[in-house]
Amino acid sequence: MLVDALRGEAILRLAPGLRVLDLGHGSPEIARWVEEVAQSLDRVESGELAREDGEIELEFPAESFDLTYCLGTIAHLGHDEASSDVAVRALLAEAERVTTPGGIVIVEIDNPRSLRGAAHGIRHPITVVAKGGIVLSQGRRVDRYDTEARLASFAPDTLDIVDLHGIRVFIAVPETLAIPIIGRLLARLEWRARDSEFLRRFGAHQLVVMRKRAAPFGLGLSSARLVAASESMVAPRRRRKS
Repeated sequence: MLVDALRGEAILRLAPGLRVLDLGHGSPEIARWVEEVAQSLDRVESGELAREDGEIELEFPAESFDLTYCLGTIAHLGHDEASSDVAVRALLAEAERVTTPGGIVIVEIDNPRSLRGAAHGIRHPITVVAKGGIVLSQGRRVDRYDTEARLASFAPDTLDIVDLHGIRVFIAVPETLAIPIIGRLLARLEWRARDSEFLRRFGAHQLVVMRKRAAPFGLGLSSARLVAASESMVAPRRRRKS
C-alpha cells in the first residue's frame, strides 16, 4: 500500500541497528519491516493507551529506546476533546521519557490543512486559526486534526522538531490509485511531495520527526547510525504559535 510505503521508508531509514518502540501498533506491516532491520522492536497496542482519564504510563525504564514512533494513533486518543488533549500530552511525555538523549520520536498527525481535512477546516475556520486543530467526537470516538505547531505545544520542551513528511498530499480518496495511468502518476507525485518543503505541509497525514535533546556530556545512543541520520536532518526549528 502506498501510504505504508511512504511512512515506512521514512522510518526505515533511521531504524537499522536501533532499539525501537512502536507506540499504538498503527501499522503491522511497517512494524514487520522495522523488526527485520532494528536491533529490537517493542510494541504497545493502541488498546493499552486507552485509559478513561487519558493518562498514559508506559512500563519501560527511562531511555530504553533510540527510536520511538507512533502511527495512526494520536488522532483517535481519548473519548472527548478534554481526554484526547490529556492523552496526547501524556503520550508525548512518555515517548520522550523512554527515548534516549539524542534519540528520535516520530509521531503521525492528521492535518486540518489538507484535502482530507478541508471539510472540517472549512466548516470550522475560526477553530483552526485559533487553536491550530480540531477535535471531533461522535459517541466515544475521537477524530483529531492537529497542525505541526499545535503538536509542538503539547510536546515536552526537550523534543525539537527536526523534520516533517507529508503523506497523501494529492490523494484525497485512496481509490484513485486504482485508476490506470492516473494512479501511477499520483503515486509518483506523492513520493515527490512527501519531502517537498512546500507541498509536505498539505499532506492529509504528517510524520513529525522530533529529536530529544542530548545530555550535556554525551548522546547516550546505542548506535552511531542514528547520530549520522540525525545530523543529516535540518536544524531544529523554532516553535511557531498555533
